[in-house]
Formats: sequence, C-alpha cells, structure tokens
Amino acid sequence: MKIRIITVFLFVVAIVLVACESPTPTVEVQLPALPTPDVPLIQEIDESIDIWEGSGTTDYFIVVNERNQEEEWQVKMIVSDGDIRTAQRLDFDDEGNLGDPRSIPHEDARAYTVDSLLQRVRQDSLGQGPSLYNLKTSFENTLGFPQFVHAEALPSYTEDGTLELNRRYSYDLNIEVKALMENTFGTAKEPILTLIRSDGPSAWCDTLRIFPDGTSIYLDDCRNEFWQIPTPDSRMLLLEELRTSFGDFDELLTDNNQTRHLRIQGTGSGGPDEAIVEEAWLLASELQEILSEPVGLGLVMGYTYGGEFLGFDVFNKRTLPSQLNKSGELRGALLAPDGDWLAFSDDEGLNVFDVQNQSVELLLPAPEDGYYLPRSWSNSGKLLVTLISESEMLPHGWISLEEREWHELPLPEGKSGYGCDTGAVWSSEGDLIAITGLEYGTPCNSSPGLTVVSIPDQNAEVVVAPILDPFQEDDSQITAGAHTPAWSPDDSWIAFGLDQEPTEAANFPTRIYRVHPDGSNLTPLTSNSQGYATHPVWAKDGSLYYGLSGAGADVDGLYQYLPSENSRVLLLPGTGIHPLSISPDGEFLVFEQAQALNIWRVRLQETIAQITSDEEKVPGFAGWIQMEQSQ
Repeated sequence: MKIRIITVFLFVVAIVLVACESPTPTVEVQLPALPTPDVPLIQEIDESIDIWEGSGTTDYFIVVNERNQEEEWQVKMIVSDGDIRTAQRLDFDDEGNLGDPRSIPHEDARAYTVDSLLQRVRQDSLGQGPSLYNLKTSFENTLGFPQFVHAEALPSYTEDGTLELNRRYSYDLNIEVKALMENTFGTAKEPILTLIRSDGPSAWCDTLRIFPDGTSIYLDDCRNEFWQIPTPDSRMLLLEELRTSFGDFDELLTDNNQTRHLRIQGTGSGGPDEAIVEEAWLLASELQEILSEPVGLGLVMGYTYGGEFLGFDVFNKRTLPSQLNKSGELRGALLAPDGDWLAFSDDEGLNVFDVQNQSVELLLPAPEDGYYLPRSWSNSGKLLVTLISESEMLPHGWISLEEREWHELPLPEGKSGYGCDTGAVWSSEGDLIAITGLEYGTPCNSSPGLTVVSIPDQNAEVVVAPILDPFQEDDSQITAGAHTPAWSPDDSWIAFGLDQEPTEAANFPTRIYRVHPDGSNLTPLTSNSQGYATHPVWAKDGSLYYGLSGAGADVDGLYQYLPSENSRVLLLPGTGIHPLSISPDGEFLVFEQAQALNIWRVRLQETIAQITSDEEKVPGFAGWIQMEQSQ
C-alpha cells in the first residue's frame, strides 16, 4: 500500500512539472535588406549587341585591361575571320609597369573577344553572373563594343544567414578595338612575299609583305609598329632568283605552338623541292629580321664638306643641313663620342657647339699663326688638339669642357715634338693618348713608332719602336714608322699599323699589330709581306676591321680580324679602303675610299650610301649623332 502511494505521488509530480514548463516561442530574425543592383537597361545592352553583330566585324585587334582586387593585366588579341589568330597577356607590376608579353591559349583568350565581353556584361546585368553587381558601362557608338565597365560586386547572404561581401568578384575593364593594320596598309597591291607569324613563346603578332618593286610593309598590331623599309638589293636579287624555282609557295609551320605562314608568288612552274623549301624559309626569316627593325633610325653621320658641317640621315639616306653658326672658314670639326658636343675650328678659334641646346662657346681664341685642329675626344670630355701652323713642331695639347684651358702634351725623352704624326687618339676614359709617327718622308716626321702619353703621370713613353734596315748604302738604320692607332673598347690594347723591313728601297710593308699600353705583348695580327694594312677599328665584340692596300688586286680590301679564331675575313674587295668608325649601335661602318665616304652596313655586308667628292671638296668624317625620333 505504501509503495503504491509513493508511485502515485511521483506520477502527479511529473505531471505538475510538465505543466509548469513554458513553451519556446518561434522567432523570425529579420536580416538587414541588401542594396538593389544598379545596372544599365538590358535594352541598352541588347542594342549594343545588335550594333556589333550588324557591323559584320570579323577582323579586329582588341586590347583589354582588366583589374580585380588582386592583380591587373592586359590582353591583346588579333581576331581574323572571327577566329583568334594570336593572343598574349602582359601583367602589371606593383608600380604599374607592363611586363613582357606571353602567349595564352586561345580557349582562355576567347573570354576577351567582343562577343564574349558583351555577353559578360549582359549576364552580370541580369544577375546571372557570379555575383550581383552595380554596373557602370560605356558603349562605343559605331561598333557597339563596351569601352568601359566598372563592376562593383554587391554583398549577399549565404544559406545560414552569413553576410558575404563578394568583393573578389569586382572588376574593371577598359577596352579598345580597332581595325587590323595589316588590313589597312598595302592592301591595294599584290605582294610577292607574305610572312605571318602568330603566338608561341615569343608572342608573335606580325606580318611582313614585300612587293614587286622591292618596297616592304612590316606590321605588328600588338606593338602598334608599322615600318616601310626598302628591301636591300642583294636580298631582293635572292628573292627574285628563288621565285623562278616554283609556281607558287604556300606553307604553314607550327612549332612549339608558334605559327608561321609563308606565301611566295613564284614566276616558274610546279612546286618547290625540299631544298628550295628550306631556302625559302631561311630567306624569309632573314628578310623579317632586316625589314622589321628600323636600323639606323635617328642615326646621323656628321661630316665636313666644302667648309660646311653637314649631317647624313642614315635611315632615310638624305643630307641634313646643320644649325652651326661659324665665323669664316671651317677648318675642322669633330663630334664627341656621345654626339652631344661638336668641336670646330673657325676664324674665331676653337669652339664647342652644344648639339642639344644649339649654342656655341669659345674654348680657345684663334692663335696668331695657324689654327687649332680638333683631333680626338675622350668619353670624359677631354679634347685632343693640334696647333696647325707653318712650324714643323706642331704643338699637341688638350683641353677639357670643365677647365677650358690649354695643356700641352708631355714629350718622350729626347724629343722636341710630335711633328706630323700619323694618328693620335684618346683612350676611352681620357687618361692615356696613343700617338704614332714616322721619321722618314717630310721634315716634320720626327716622332717614329708608337708613343703612349699618360696625362695623370705627365709623362710620355715610346713603347714600340723597332729598328729597320732601310737598304741604304751607308748601312744606317731607322726606327719603324707606325700608323693610325686605335684603342680596344676596354682600353687594354692598342691596335696600329707598323712598318716592316723594306722589300726594296723606300718600300715598307705595313702590318697590323696590337700591344698593351705599357708596350708588352706586341703581337702581329696580319701576315702580309706586301702592301699596307692600316686604319684598324675595334668593334664592341672585340673583332677588328682594317684595310689592306697595295698587296695585290686579289687580296686588297676591307678585312675583319676575329681574335677568338685568330683569322681574317675579306669582307669587301678593293684598294685604298680606310675604315674610320663604327656607329654607336654597331650596325654601320664608315670607310674612306677614293676621297669618298662610304656607309657600310655590317649585317648586310654592303654599302648603303656614299658621299662623294666634288672638284676640290672632299668629305671628312666628323662623328655620329643618335637622335630620338620616329619614322
């Protein structure tokens, strides 16, 4: 009975506890409202799509700059016949500079065609993109493509009510679309050669056309380059000869995702054989290199002619008048290595002309007897000068742009002067001067051999002066003459002509030697037993150009000495060729022959221009000026 009463009690307590519990109410949380997207009217977008499709544009060049929260990049594409021909991407660095282009797969690039960009804007306006956006757009009126898109991604809620900002989806687009240059220039006439290059590691994006008259058009839409360069005569002859080998040539090559398409209009019949195919591709590649680079653009060769200072535009092959205001007769002119200063001598004395500012300053007033002749500039602004007069002494001195004070050169022990030297030139840094001379011939030949003058040490030393037997009856000996010294680019060598033992009376063959400035390691670079090897000119690669004359019609000419192979190559046959200078870009060599200046292009190994003498007017080389300019 007691147990039953306890059970009933517990049951009643449980009922009371359940009855006393309060029920949990259902509460709906109201999340803050999100902003409503601000987008352009879909009608405006569709009208732009209609304009684009109605334009029928299937060939175009497009540049798209895109930026998001993490990076900024640029995509450039050529679309031809509606298909992507080439596509490249360039990334901006932290300072806003574009890096080098690299090709991207066409399937990735398709997102940047005009059609895809218009659809992207449409989807984002309809809210079908990765986020809801506030959109600002501007469409081009003629073609309908979007010129500008600012997409600000709006926040949204996830399923569990978390606010997501979506900023990673924000983006900005700036878009430029234009007609292909290759469809704009040179389309009115039929080319005999067309080379189109696309894609690949080099991100090719160019077209070359050559026409029957030898003119060419090179276009690079991605770099916005357009060049019209005449095809060199020698290469045009090769092309004409090649064309006789077949009826037509049309071949497409793809290597490492890089495409080259070559078409040549032949004048023969049938198809080319394997050897001709290889020759065609080699010639086309060389023509592309030659005709796609405006070699010599802005390069001016300065020269004197008939008492005037003139310039020759190497690229356009035309003479340019100078702005030099001289007083009376011009007796000499010389450009500094950087082309910024022109030293010239006139009735007032020795002057310097600031090429950039077009101003003249007097360095030395005219002497009572004779005039100052500028001889050689150093890279440090020192100018070597000779006082030309009736005296046989002919004082040599130097003056700097900083001090503007005459300093006479120190002389070797026992010498009274340098007399009629055969060459005098500064080292590049302006510490040393190399001077060559003779002791036979005219009375003023008084300093034979090679002398090196040290300006810091104020001393002069004859470092090369071998003794020769001149075939005289009294068995007397003379010092070998030296000629036309030239410093190597690093100033470690001096190349010069050195007379050898005479083969007959008064006939001294001359060979090219090189020697260190202290006179050590004297080494012959030529082995000619006859004739005169002189006028060495150093190239930046360490090779040496020189002229050989009087050795025989079959061997005379312009030579290049290759130190690494210890070999000599005849580049241009002819006698009396005297190399004078290599242009700053290393592309051109000036040489004098028969009182004419010749500009010889190193790569082509052919003369591209000549300035001839006229009666008593003889052109004299004065140096180079490199100007910044476009075609």
